[in-house]
Amino acid sequence: MKSMTIRHTFGQAAPSLWHSGTWLRTVSRLPVAWVTRARNRRELDWLLGQPDYMLKDIGVPRDEIVREAIKPFWRA
Repeated sequence: MKSMTIRHTFGQAAPSLWHSGTWLRTVSRLPVAWVTRARNRRELDWLLGQPDYMLKDIGVPRDEIVREAIKPFWRA
């Protein structure tokens, strides 16, 4: 009977992620990204209060602004 070798691939990407410090950089950048997204979405909310001709002038459809403005800050 021929033996089969099963390769475990679950953790192969993790060591390079942990050892290189990538996870630390990613985690440390999250608060900055969240604050930036929250501020951008507040600005989009303000933009929704503007008349249609102003939105047309900047070239952004209202439905696109609504879609982005209602997202929570943690979602990209």
